[in-house]
Amino acid sequence: GDWSSDVCSSDLAFVVLWSGGFNTWTDVRTLFEGMETAMAASQRVHFVSTGGEIKGHDEKTYAEFERIVVASGYRDRFHLKGWVKRSEALSYYGSASVGINIDADHYEVAFGSRNRILEWALAGLPAISTDLCELIGELSREGLLFPVPVGDPRALADRILQLEGDPEKLRQAGRRLKGFVLEKYS
Repeated sequence: GDWSSDVCSSDLAFVVLWSGGFNTWTDVRTLFEGMETAMAASQRVHFVSTGGEIKGHDEKTYAEFERIVVASGYRDRFHLKGWVKRSEALSYYGSASVGINIDADHYEVAFGSRNRILEWALAGLPAISTDLCELIGELSREGLLFPVPVGDPRALADRILQLEGDPEKLRQAGRRLKGFVLEKYS
């Protein structure tokens, strides 16, 4: 169904948002298994994705994610929107509960950054992320990002459920995010 009316308008939903490409270093197995485990524990948990394959670079990772989602007993709570206009993608930031970024251990991740997390931060949306680059470490030390270990779906599910049960923690991080990012990274 339509994510914005079915899920977002409900105060009961806990919406975990992915935005952007599913790259070669995206750990779709951990992402899927962690989300599915959290969904099994709480009916409030939904996953929304705005983004998808990266044409000409990685056309397999997102297809793999779609394939395992379709086979899930919780597929009705995975809302795969595909690539959307930037203005529409930005509107999702204000409606989601938390962003999510799950990477495999890969040199590109260690030496790069996570622009999607900075974009979410500017919109006041805290994130859950694997802790593989400098940005993630800095934000998590400030209590502005919620790290998870690489390749650990149980830890991911536990983090999602912890944050679902502590909305004030997310609100506090969201209030501080934009100012911190503008001061530290502008």
